[in-house]
Amino acid sequence: HSGDQIETVQRLIDLFNKGIYPVVRELGSLGASGDLAPLPHLVLPLLNLGEVNYGGKVFYSNEINSLFKLEPIKLKSKEGLALLNGTQFMSAHGVYVAMKARDLMVLSDIIAAMAVEAYNGRIDPFSPELHTIRPHTGQIRTSAAISEYLKGSSLINSDNKAVQDPYS
Repeated sequence: HSGDQIETVQRLIDLFNKGIYPVVRELGSLGASGDLAPLPHLVLPLLNLGEVNYGGKVFYSNEINSLFKLEPIKLKSKEGLALLNGTQFMSAHGVYVAMKARDLMVLSDIIAAMAVEAYNGRIDPFSPELHTIRPHTGQIRTSAAISEYLKGSSLINSDNKAVQDPYS
């Protein structure tokens, strides 16, 4: 029963939905959680302090709050501590990194499919039967993705394939 008031959380949501983002410095951190330097910058705009990015430009928070007729939030007991002493910045950064990793995995599958086609490779190694023998979900998904990208390829499906020793 301690933490942020609904009004504070709603204001953060409203700012985000209006495309108003707190300027949080990329470098500099402190403490065991690692969030004690960036988190104050995240909440300063609620207090009419700090800077925000709006429309691709940096403004002082009080200018944007005035433009949108937003009064500064009056923090309640322990609310400052709840806003500053957490791991929400690290958690958000972790989600961002996971999303980037997912994008890289998709791009890796596309690049692999392009390489198979460019080198006049064979589709046989991506047969689902070969990959379901081992229960590695990532391997199965990657094989299926590469097969899907190569579907309809005139090079891969060509009858002009030179027979190659399967061992090589």
